[in-house]
Amino acid sequence: MFMRIVLAGHRLVYEPSAVVSHVHRADLAELSRQMRAYGSGCTAALTAITMADARARRELPAKVISGVARMLKLSSGVRDNSTLPSGLIRREAVGFVLGPRLYLKGRRNLRKLTDLQR
Repeated sequence: MFMRIVLAGHRLVYEPSAVVSHVHRADLAELSRQMRAYGSGCTAALTAITMADARARRELPAKVISGVARMLKLSSGVRDNSTLPSGLIRREAVGFVLGPRLYLKGRRNLRKLTDLQR
């Protein structure tokens, strides 16, 4: 939804009064899995939008490059913070790489399921 809003020419803004609920992970292994899932979900969504939208195919590559640059900057800050577990940004990056493949695999599986139901 966020990417559709941006591609429609609108902006995302910070709303300090918004209430968001989320679960804190109980241990580092769960947090690590969550980071990988965040990364793969992000690039899976980018893949889906890019496949469906010509404007996204034109505009997203530059935005992705900008996002990777920001991630690298964040990664260096995380590495310099000894209170944060190491490897979380790397785990998210692994998810980024896996996302398109997981999205395409999901589409194939859905197609097979649809074919079986016919």
